[in-house]
Amino acid sequence: MNRSAFKFPSPIEPMQHDGERYTSGIEGPIQREHYHRYLFALRYCVDKSVLDVASGEGYGSFLLEQVARNVIGVDIDQKAVDFANKNYLSERVSYRRGDAAKLPIEDQSVDVVVSFETIEHFADQADFIAEIDRVLRPGGLVIMSSPNREIYSEAQNYQNPFHVHELNKQEFVDLLGFRFPHIRLLEQGAVLGSVILPLPGEHTDNVEGFTTRDGRLFERLTGVPGAPYFIALAARAPFPAPPQSILHFDFYHEQIERRFAAIEQVRQEQAAAHSQQEKVRGIGHLIRKIGHLIRKSKKMRIRAREDEVAGRAAPRRGGRGSGNLPPGE
Repeated sequence: MNRSAFKFPSPIEPMQHDGERYTSGIEGPIQREHYHRYLFALRYCVDKSVLDVASGEGYGSFLLEQVARNVIGVDIDQKAVDFANKNYLSERVSYRRGDAAKLPIEDQSVDVVVSFETIEHFADQADFIAEIDRVLRPGGLVIMSSPNREIYSEAQNYQNPFHVHELNKQEFVDLLGFRFPHIRLLEQGAVLGSVILPLPGEHTDNVEGFTTRDGRLFERLTGVPGAPYFIALAARAPFPAPPQSILHFDFYHEQIERRFAAIEQVRQEQAAAHSQQEKVRGIGHLIRKIGHLIRKSKKMRIRAREDEVAGRAAPRRGGRGSGNLPPGE
């Protein structure tokens, strides 16, 4: 694979997220996991005819088309298919509606079948594997992911409402192994940390991992710590061992910073709104106080006027014309 840079699409209007499938624009671990799977699959799709089952909005098929001879994306949701054809259709990639258990693809017509986060969404899983076997050419390859039920669900006491039947490691291997005797199983998990690997050209069979909950006590593990997903490569014929794969997503720090900035902006806006409310309350209190003083002053003026009028109307003692004279006069 000579190409060294690959680009995911950015639709002008992202597909509405319904909770069941990943759509462009969603950030965080789910984005890194989905992007990494398709990036990992690139090396196996060079100059190949590729089928992407459960292609969703089509961003993954768009990526694979950058190295493949051609790509067909199949999804059961007509809205997703329409969105994909509107945004990503080209001479080498197209999308069509179809059921995973009855793929609208001719026998032995593709070299690679890619299907990520699909198999757990329906019960007729053996029919799906049989369909993949049917459409693959001799020497073809399957690249498939599946949640590890023991980590994804059971360890967290969590049930994804869109998942019909999740698999553990042995169930996943047995399901694929019925049709494809050669299987390479990998683990995947989104992590924040550091990576130490051999130099290019050197080889290692082991991956040592460490995980921590408090930043002080670290538990030593083998493999990817707490990996919630399996990725399997399966074929009828032997194939080389897959490479170790790392997704360095430094842009994630920018995403976090943007989120913190957005949170801080909301906090400041709320503080400003609260301050404005306090000012309004203060002005209201002042208005009420002024009104009270005005009413009090008005009452005082009225009372003073009444007293003045009453004083004028009262008879004066000792005034001119009075019949009473002071003593000695």
